Amino acid sequence: MTKTKKKYLILFAALAVIVFLIVWGQLYLHAPDKIYINRDGQTVVHFGDDYLYSNEDGIFSCENNECVCDIKGKKVLSASGDKLYVYLKDSGEIMALSGDFKSETVGKIKSGFKSFAVYDDIYFAANSGNGNGFVAYDEELKECSFEKSETKAGSCKIYKLDKYTAVTMEDTNISKNMYLGVEIFDSSKQTDNSILWDECGYFGDFEIPYYTNDRIITTDGLHSSLFDIRLKDEIKKDEIELPNIHTALQIKMSGDSIVWAGMDCNGYGSSSQWALDGHYNDYITVISKETFKKTAEHKTRKHERILYYDSQKAITFYDGYYITYSVDDWKETSKKKATEIKKGGKYTFEACGEYVFVFDDDTGECISRIKV
Repeated sequence: MTKTKKKYLILFAALAVIVFLIVWGQLYLHAPDKIYINRDGQTVVHFGDDYLYSNEDGIFSCENNECVCDIKGKKVLSASGDKLYVYLKDSGEIMALSGDFKSETVGKIKSGFKSFAVYDDIYFAANSGNGNGFVAYDEELKECSFEKSETKAGSCKIYKLDKYTAVTMEDTNISKNMYLGVEIFDSSKQTDNSILWDECGYFGDFEIPYYTNDRIITTDGLHSSLFDIRLKDEIKKDEIELPNIHTALQIKMSGDSIVWAGMDCNGYGSSSQWALDGHYNDYITVISKETFKKTAEHKTRKHERILYYDSQKAITFYDGYYITYSVDDWKETSKKKATEIKKGGKYTFEACGEYVFVFDDDTGECISRIKV
């Protein structure tokens, strides 16, 4: 090989390295260390004109992080009617806040529940792993009795209480009252019962996005399949295989569709699995509720995280931008600079109402919101 050819090869290799470094640098210029996705409405509550979140120091406005109520301790918020209810996990005390955030004590239930929700005058609470299980209390905080029925659909059980229907997946082989997932529906509606409360359990993430008196749609614990169970048709069960992923995000009813999303990565554990450097792809699958057939399925680029999704659109974060796609054909419809996301930062995203809220994990504060 002549000296001239050697010189050109070295020059070409050097240029290739420079180009690679420039591309790599651009890709990671705005890359945070971690992006965590909460379930919709997991911690943020829409109350009146406000969106609120809480920590052990109090209850805060998502708009300006101002403390609107200084109730201390670990808590769960639930808005119902013109009241904001606060369940204090350590004591079991329930507080009710009016529109001016003045509080009054409602009473006490068992302590230690992970999840809590109020509808009308019924207080629902659930926990996995400590035997408290799933329970409801009336307006006097007396434990309610459910009309219970079991199906032949695995360990699925149906509990009826007034106009509410709770559908649970349970595993009695592990522990008494050990629930794997509970969904509460408004059963006063004659056809498509609207889901009110969606809570995954501890052992696996069974989810039941749809229920009527003769039909249940549910996932398995690994979110590897979705099942359509017809309860009045000799327990007919149809199955759709979902993409092989590491972590399921959430399954939702949206219009006449069921929308599932998941993430594939190389990490395990609550911290490493959300690290961006170990992320491969996110996936989204849309299924017709009527035909139980897939109508769309897409995957994101490496390091592109899905922050919000329904049957019409999906919002992602990628390379310093929030990108909105049409779910039908996965074409970009808008793109916005994510100026609040910094290299090396850790962030949690949570959808509630008309927004996706962005939290800085280091400060715990809400730093932005994205209109959906």
